[in-house]
Amino acid sequence: HCVAKDKNISFYYEFAMPFVDSDRFGYGEFQLAGRYSDYSGIGSTYDPKYAALYQPTNWLSVRASYSEAFIAPTIPQRFTPVSSFLQSTNDFLFNDYEGTFRTNSFQGNPNLSPETAEITNVGFSLALLDGDLNFGFDYSNYDFKDRITLLRGPRIIEADFKKFLEAYPQPACDPCQGAQAYQVDRADAIAWLQSGADAALVRGDAPSYTIVDITGVYINADSMEHTAYDVYANYSFNTDNLGSFRIDLNATQIDEYTFDFGEGNTGDAVGLLNLGITVIPPLPETRVIGSVTWNLAPHAVL
Repeated sequence: HCVAKDKNISFYYEFAMPFVDSDRFGYGEFQLAGRYSDYSGIGSTYDPKYAALYQPTNWLSVRASYSEAFIAPTIPQRFTPVSSFLQSTNDFLFNDYEGTFRTNSFQGNPNLSPETAEITNVGFSLALLDGDLNFGFDYSNYDFKDRITLLRGPRIIEADFKKFLEAYPQPACDPCQGAQAYQVDRADAIAWLQSGADAALVRGDAPSYTIVDITGVYINADSMEHTAYDVYANYSFNTDNLGSFRIDLNATQIDEYTFDFGEGNTGDAVGLLNLGITVIPPLPETRVIGSVTWNLAPHAVL
């Protein structure tokens, strides 16, 4: 039985002030917002937001914003008691690529720091043909620090194997099975177990040295950076007898989603389906979504 609680006190404000408002120069405003939060047992933070909007004409608007964000670790992330589950995991060290289900154990980490982020956005919108044709573009950048993630078994094994290869270089496999890239010498593998293997990997006795448990942990990932470009367009038109139609198109191009977990554990997740990292979702490099909506009297079809 585990009991834990948090207390949070927050204050928030937001101001908007026009810097121009005339027929000749259009409309523009500055926005200033901020949030102060105090979390028991974690600490306090102040996170500002600065934004500007300018509409020189009724068909063009330009916008930009910069903000900071703070996410406190949750009670489960900090205080979850020891739990376990099964996960398909290869054992690179002993050339086992059968995807055997192995026990993964984990528990909360009371020493987690809050996640922080700096967010930048720049974009513009066009409204043409009396608003029937609309187009927009946005550039966004999210610079995360101390992202909280649960390092699961496969990532722990990969990190341990990378350190093993630095200490005991191995030849490439030929032939290879599945995801195999190296043909590990058994004597080197046993020497690694006796000298530098990660204690989070619990193995059985010789001769099999089977992995019987992998102890995962919540950590603050060193950094992540996500940069993307978003485009949208829509066109609406009416017909005399067939009702009205609206065509929508939304597209996203992800330029980067880099991560750095320290100790050389880095990469770019763009275009990858599943890294086994809870804070990184499947990320198609390019995504396009289109739709057509038809309306006629009380009827509508999407």
